[in-house]
Amino acid sequence: SLGERKSLARGRDRALLQRVMRDPSPDVVRMVLANPRIVEADVIRLAARRPILPSVLSEVFVATRWITRGTVRAALAKNPYLPRALALRLVPSLSAVEQRAIEQSPELAGDLRDACTHALSQRVVH
Repeated sequence: SLGERKSLARGRDRALLQRVMRDPSPDVVRMVLANPRIVEADVIRLAARRPILPSVLSEVFVATRWITRGTVRAALAKNPYLPRALALRLVPSLSAVEQRAIEQSPELAGDLRDACTHALSQRVVH
């Protein structure tokens, strides 16, 4: 049940937590993301997973503990299942290398690729 899965998301067993991270419920994922036993590599795997529900990726986006990490932002932005409005908000915070990778990715939305092209053209070269 949902209650049992939420309870597991608060647990200590790493193997079980990694299984719970694959749960399709945004509520369960939100609880797992708040668990202190979760590490950055776990969140990157979650953010890069395909196919995945956009609502689950939105939970990663709003998790302040994780969205501050550049690698998590990049994994989210490169995932075509992330809602486009959220992906566009990530573009300015990405590195030039990540922006270029998105710009050249045919699987991502055209307006996201265009935003990366524009961001790259605005960079100051020293």
